[in-house]
Amino acid sequence: MKNIIAIVTLILIFSARVSNAQTDVTEPAELPKLEKSDASDAPKLNKLTVGYERDNFNLGFSPWDQGFVSLGHKFEFGSVIARYNRARRFDTDGEQWEADAYPSLWQGAYGYLNYGRSNSSIYPRERYGAEVFQSLGGGFEASAGFRKLEFTGGGVTLFTGSIAYYYSNYYFYIRPYHTPSDIGASDSWTLGFRSYLDDEQYWALAVGQGLSVEPDFSGNPIGLKSQKASADIYLSAGNDVWVHPGIGFRKEEIRAGVEREMWAYDISLEKRF
Repeated sequence: MKNIIAIVTLILIFSARVSNAQTDVTEPAELPKLEKSDASDAPKLNKLTVGYERDNFNLGFSPWDQGFVSLGHKFEFGSVIARYNRARRFDTDGEQWEADAYPSLWQGAYGYLNYGRSNSSIYPRERYGAEVFQSLGGGFEASAGFRKLEFTGGGVTLFTGSIAYYYSNYYFYIRPYHTPSDIGASDSWTLGFRSYLDDEQYWALAVGQGLSVEPDFSGNPIGLKSQKASADIYLSAGNDVWVHPGIGFRKEEIRAGVEREMWAYDISLEKRF
């Protein structure tokens, strides 16, 4: 292995319904990379990834486990990734199929498209989303989009976007989420940083907080706060194999005056060919 994995403190995890909706609101999987590789290298157009996540809770909640496998291919118009997720949450097993696409749009712009489907109660019945990323010049990039999660009892729409800045080998970004509802909007944000070790390898940190509006036992709206922090690293292991471990922590109110703490651990292995 070319590098020694030296990390980590803290990765984002999420919990039930609007909070649990957030569990399934993933950011685009194609991480920004500094494209400086030697043009003489034969490009690898395919990517196979396998991964595992485990979320541990206090207050006697059972751990959550999820594994996934994905296969991606880079076409002339952009990358397409198919992914299979299988999880155990709330002592229930479930599975989900997803597809992501990253089409080139116009000069300095690309898109993110997502669609997923599941017959399990622990995943949204359907999920889809879209986002457009535009280079603004001077190292800045902005995006705007949405995520839609359809459950058996109704749907949740989240509006999101990002402002990012590239400076030398560093990448900074902020990403907010806004979820309107009849009883009051829920808002959260993530502030992140990456330091690239070379063209592609990096280590990263992120922090965030949110306010979710939920009804109390009397049906009155109350604001439930949450905080999160995470760290991860992306390293080459040689022979076109890449490793991506991470760890994170989240504290959130599940009802007024009651907080739940969660630790999350994940790792994935990627093979390019």
